[in-house]
Amino acid sequence: MKSTIYSGQHIAYQCSMPKSSFDDVNLFKSSFNNVNLSENHFTNINFSHSTFHDVNFSRSVFNLVNLSGAKFTHIGTCNSDQVSENNVDPIHFEDVDLTNSLFSAVNLTNATFSHCIIKGLVINGVDIEALLKGRAKPPCKK
Repeated sequence: MKSTIYSGQHIAYQCSMPKSSFDDVNLFKSSFNNVNLSENHFTNINFSHSTFHDVNFSRSVFNLVNLSGAKFTHIGTCNSDQVSENNVDPIHFEDVDLTNSLFSAVNLTNATFSHCIIKGLVINGVDIEALLKGRAKPPCKK
């Protein structure tokens, strides 16, 4: 398939692009607002310093993607008002480097972490590494 966008700054307005494929694309400092990108495949993509607000990434696959400095808001499995937790496709992170990342107001209900490096991981002021090693106490409940 021949590329249809060659280079330069482009604007896509009221765009829905489900089941698309993006390969070897530089999207540095791009802005995605209220976009349907479900069931997409992103391979070797530079999303560094891009912003994603209210984007549907459900069932999408990311391989070799640079997210350095990217910001995500209102991203998730679905709108909690529309569907129950029991019929939501989980999000899978595997072999991901989230060093120095910030998570704020994130819902981690029923999240599972395994084989993770947690050096310096702090959740709500609690040093998780120290807690798991028995050197710290969880915060007191009020």
